[in-house]
Amino acid sequence: MKNKNTKTKAFLILILTLLLTGVACASGGNAKAQRVSFTTEDGITLKGRIFGMGNIGIVLSHMYPKDQKSWFAFAQVLADNGYMALTFDFRGYGESGGKKDIALIDRDVKAALDFIESWGTEKVFLMGASMGGTASLKVAAKEKEEVAGIITISAPVEFMGLSALNDIPLVKEPKLFIASRKDSPAFQGARQLYDLSSEPRHLMVFEGASHGTDIFSGEEEKNVELAILDFLSRNK
Repeated sequence: MKNKNTKTKAFLILILTLLLTGVACASGGNAKAQRVSFTTEDGITLKGRIFGMGNIGIVLSHMYPKDQKSWFAFAQVLADNGYMALTFDFRGYGESGGKKDIALIDRDVKAALDFIESWGTEKVFLMGASMGGTASLKVAAKEKEEVAGIITISAPVEFMGLSALNDIPLVKEPKLFIASRKDSPAFQGARQLYDLSSEPRHLMVFEGASHGTDIFSGEEEKNVELAILDFLSRNK
């Protein structure tokens, strides 16, 4: 009987170890994340990661031509600060199904929003880099129930068939537009987004030329992180 209990205990420890190892390695680095998947309204299966736990969620939408891995480091920063962060690959990118179609990626952001809400979050912020920011604005404009706020980094008003031109004035939630001054097209895009939007809104320009999530590995990394965490804290 003793040997049976010992074997059972050892088996359970092995299973637990494998599960914990799988979660720790899911992000492909040191960050701890849980693999997840969800489906868009038009039947595309998207793959993602959940970082952290909490009743406030942040949907992180990646830039072109990268995938969700570009968000992993900052997603862990959010998790360390008590937020639940969801990264995911747009259709046709990374581990997700479907074909690349930038004009439809707002559907992917909507599916990600619905998914993180199903995890019991009380408030959700949308945060996107470059095309991910444009898509996030489109989703925020159409939501019947308000999201808590929107953050864009280097987002254009229009990009390869994806346009938020008519959506931006409809976004009533707090907005933070971020860009690097020497990333000229993105800097102009951020100014245009700011000019087209209504209050509450804020434009934050950092020195340098980093685009999208590359800004987190540049000289302004800590300043950008602090600005975003401050925005989240003030609007949660």
